[in-house]
Amino acid sequence: MWNCRVALRNKCSKSANRDAVLAFVFLKFAGDKFENRRQEIIKENGDNKIFLEKVVFYQAKNVFYLSKTSRWTYIVMNASRDDIAILLDQVLADIEEKNSSLKGALPLRFFSSLGVNKNDIKALIDEINKISEQRFNEKDLIGRVYEYFLQNFAIDEAQEKGEFYTPKFIVD
Repeated sequence: MWNCRVALRNKCSKSANRDAVLAFVFLKFAGDKFENRRQEIIKENGDNKIFLEKVVFYQAKNVFYLSKTSRWTYIVMNASRDDIAILLDQVLADIEEKNSSLKGALPLRFFSSLGVNKNDIKALIDEINKISEQRFNEKDLIGRVYEYFLQNFAIDEAQEKGEFYTPKFIVD
């Protein structure tokens, strides 16, 4: 997890670093939940495209629907593209468009305005991709990683401002 925090260190502002890491953790989390739900649908209904591409079958289980070009696996496969920042902005816009509960919640046009080169973005994608339930044996691993980053970025920001920060939650 430390490598995720330092992948963009000194390459953009601390707040932009935080937002990039949290956006990727969200994309990984959403991608993992989507793939797990997709496998459940296959077990229940077979490999039938009618069921697999129906948004309601995902949202009924509180899973965000992800089009093929918005899934974590697609992001990882395309991480070396010259236009990865633009691709990521499109991914976030597509996810927001397909999932009305996310309207206004995702950072749009964020990665293309970040000013970070494609190799640094790929390095961060590679680090986030190492986070997996299988590797760390934790049921809600991505949720706990998200909490970890929120807490640590809040501490960093408070220290930067010369404030004392008391965490509102503790990660076990």
